Amino acid sequence: MLRTVTVTLEIFDVFQILDALESRAIAYERTAALMNGDPDPALLAEPDDQLLPKDAWDTFFIPEECKDAYEAEQIAEHFRDIITLLNKQTD
Repeated sequence: MLRTVTVTLEIFDVFQILDALESRAIAYERTAALMNGDPDPALLAEPDDQLLPKDAWDTFFIPEECKDAYEAEQIAEHFRDIITLLNKQTD
């Protein structure tokens, strides 16, 4: 049986957590794409970031540590599932 925890946070803090989870999901999706040898350009660019040009993300991207693309995809999916659960609770 999985243990659950109830946490009470200000909505701003929840949005910060969602933002961090989104970044982690993208990082693992990009890692999976690179490990599969066919990176999707949409995953390799961070279009909303105004600090660096899009092509700079390829230079600075460091793949996540995992054994293979499947594991990276599973981790990314888990982050996405958490994001979905949190979004449902903030609606």
